[in-house]
Amino acid sequence: MQGSDEVFFQAIYKQGITFEWIKNKVAENMEASYQDLSLYYNDRRIPEPFCLIDMGVANGSDIMVQLAEGAVVGHEALRAQVLAELEAEAEEERK
Repeated sequence: MQGSDEVFFQAIYKQGITFEWIKNKVAENMEASYQDLSLYYNDRRIPEPFCLIDMGVANGSDIMVQLAEGAVVGHEALRAQVLAELEAEAEEERK
């Protein structure tokens, strides 16, 4: 996490794994929304879509994660947000 030296998630991926796949795994591990995450390597934001191997991300490299302001983190909080969005969509359909 940006601003912390603590490693909260560690994994080894095969060559050719896409950025989106890794970002999704990080989001799952953090119990956060995919769109609320930004990933950085060597102080540069990793653009989407990209293969990390193509960027020269070597084995043992650290990727920093930044959460968007107001991001919802945690299973129950994320669940409540999704339920509220579904309820709002259902309400719109009723009109």
